[in-house]
Amino acid sequence: MSLARLLNQPLTIQKRGGTVTNVYGDTELGSVGAPVAVKGYLVQSSSLENMDDRDMVVSRWTAYLPAGTDIGHLDYINFQSQKFQVDGIPEFAYNPRTEAISHIVCQLVVVVG
Repeated sequence: MSLARLLNQPLTIQKRGGTVTNVYGDTELGSVGAPVAVKGYLVQSSSLENMDDRDMVVSRWTAYLPAGTDIGHLDYINFQSQKFQVDGIPEFAYNPRTEAISHIVCQLVVVVG
C-alpha cells in the first residue's frame, strides 16, 4: 500500500508566528495563525503518565503529511478536537527513485494536565 493512500485523515495546521519582544524586553512566541486544512496521517508512538508532582500525561505522536505542506517547529496540528505541537524540525523524506520529496514526517507532543 502506498503512503498516499494513508494520507486520508482531515487535519488542520496552524502556523506559529515569529518571536516578538514584549513590553518588558522579553522574547515571546508570536500568535497562532488561521487553520489550514490538509490530509495526513497521525499515529501515536508513546504515552507516559506522571503523577509525582501533578497528574500529567505526555503523549508522543508522528504525523505524515504530503510533500509541499508548509509546516515548521512549534506549529500546531489539530485532529478531532485535539491539538498537537510539532516537536523539533520536520523531516522531508526524499525518494531517490523519483528524485523528489515524497512526504513530510513530524514528531508531535501533547501534554495534558
